Amino acid sequence: DIEELGVELKAIPFRRLKNNSLSSKERSKLKSINYKTLLHETWKDSFLVKKINKILFLVYEHPTGYRFNELEHLKYVGSFLFDLNHRQEKDKIKIDWQKLKNEVCSFRAHKLTESMFKYLSASTSGTSKLINYHPNAETAKQRSHSFKGGFMTALWREQDKIYDSD
Repeated sequence: DIEELGVELKAIPFRRLKNNSLSSKERSKLKSINYKTLLHETWKDSFLVKKINKILFLVYEHPTGYRFNELEHLKYVGSFLFDLNHRQEKDKIKIDWQKLKNEVCSFRAHKLTESMFKYLSASTSGTSKLINYHPNAETAKQRSHSFKGGFMTALWREQDKIYDSD
């Protein structure tokens, strides 16, 4: 992370498709969800907004059949800057965050699924250990904020079009 510039760094793997375009291999994990603090956050002062305000995504091609530790087969293909304040999806990302917060505040974090969200998801993370976040709530799987794979692909293709038009 480049703290002085307020920029988060994230490496994201992409796969080359048969039509030669690149597609995100997976969602981009952004930050672990702390259910206890989420209960008291607002969008503007949330830990997530601070984390995703500006992200420099470093895109690399991860060919099928190779593992992450086989570095010689991974190929850097480019980067793009995600600036939340200049994204047309900002309000939709906020809606996803609010939906997540509403579920947690209603003590339904144990019912969260990735299909509930469009851009910003609550993906299972780590060992999916169970978290006790409130005495009135059932335990819930540990989850992380993440940008969905399809959104990551769309961001890259948008950036790739900018480069192609130069």
